[in-house]
Amino acid sequence: MKALLAKEWLEKKRNLKWIWLPVVFAILGLTQPLMVKFLPEILKAVSGIENSDVLLQMMGTQTSASILGQTLASQFDQMGIIIFAVATMGCISADRSSGMLAFMMTKPLRVSSYLSAKWISEGLTAFCALLIGYLFSVYYTVALFGKVEWERIVIAFFVYFIWFVFLVGLLIYAVQVLEVEPLQQVLLWLLRFYLQVSRRWEPNGKC
Repeated sequence: MKALLAKEWLEKKRNLKWIWLPVVFAILGLTQPLMVKFLPEILKAVSGIENSDVLLQMMGTQTSASILGQTLASQFDQMGIIIFAVATMGCISADRSSGMLAFMMTKPLRVSSYLSAKWISEGLTAFCALLIGYLFSVYYTVALFGKVEWERIVIAFFVYFIWFVFLVGLLIYAVQVLEVEPLQQVLLWLLRFYLQVSRRWEPNGKC
């Protein structure tokens, strides 16, 4: 396992994944509070509407906690997952195409150990990217809209991180099982859609 993790770390250093993914998630993290703060002014300037109170009423009451929730549910759970999926999709396909996977399977190596090393590596990458992006979002949200309880901030982050890592595990499994890349993507988005619908399903039968 140590050798596999060392291989994954070397691969991350070569493709600079430890650098550009956190940068992308930092941009996603600061996007939501800045957009909510300046969207009324932007719409007023573009559409020529003088009364910005109408726009504020349409947007509803925006609190610091709701903006952080929108960052997780909108920016990270949509664009973030798409970007991370594209970055992760080739993690096993590259080993397969280069012959590295076939070479490793000739060794006394279990497939579960190989997949676990991939999952741990991608999970650590996801943790760093999400943490940096979330810290940017927290900083700008607190600066523009007011304070949030730190307990709620920490709990929200770790709950979402568990959900995110679970999706990463499904992605890695799909890449291993399906060798055709379009089928991998279709399976991932079907699973993600099903899980999101199940998560938002209410006991009274309404979504």
